[in-house]
Amino acid sequence: MARHDSRVTSKFNLRSLVRDARTFVFPMECAGCGRPDVRVCSVCVEVVRARPQLVPFAGADWSALLPVISCGEYDETFARMIHAFKDAGRTGLARDFAPRLLEGVSEFLEREAGLTSGADAAPVRFVAPPSTRANRRTRGFEPLTLIARHARITLWQPLESARRREDQAALGVSARADNMRYSLRARGDLGGASVIVIDDLMTTGSTLTEMTRALIEAGAHVRGAVVLAHAERRWPQARLDDRRAPTTGSRHARL
Repeated sequence: MARHDSRVTSKFNLRSLVRDARTFVFPMECAGCGRPDVRVCSVCVEVVRARPQLVPFAGADWSALLPVISCGEYDETFARMIHAFKDAGRTGLARDFAPRLLEGVSEFLEREAGLTSGADAAPVRFVAPPSTRANRRTRGFEPLTLIARHARITLWQPLESARRREDQAALGVSARADNMRYSLRARGDLGGASVIVIDDLMTTGSTLTEMTRALIEAGAHVRGAVVLAHAERRWPQARLDDRRAPTTGSRHARL
């Protein structure tokens, strides 16, 4: 028994040494607040815990009445974490976003229980927006695909870019709508597929609107959307229409 305890203690000490050595060579800090030696501290984990809620979506005629479940508000902690994940190489944070996405999807399916029940109910498929070519080249991975994989949610990608589009983060509200309009197309006939749209952030709703248009025109039934976070529209109209690059925080809204 003593020998077994000794082996367990030695293994624990070895793991501690490896962790300490890794921290020394590759310093880590909390992606939400900067606290040292942790990927995400317990406080920030609680801050980004999913709080699913139905949010208004003022899209175009074909999408205005779609239910959208947001997993929470787009606050400073979420902004720092999503930036670290998508643009600073902290891909391990996908594990921290996965429970948030899973809870949002579960909330949507519970609210819309009729989608997955009954003899005539079609299997629900989850669709995320395709990244721009520039973002794929820069990041080397698809952020939502990685999060969904950790959440054990299978994404379907029937959409592709129909033309070049700019990074949404550098545009104002009206420019975002113009930038996304008719920028996506389906790869083929979607034959009545039942679809829930997945995205990381809803600000103006232009991405959800364009995805909905492309999917419906290809024959899909879009049931609604789930987003990791939504941004409250609290800014003055003059700032919303500003075509210059937004200030720190809003640049992380792109996919």
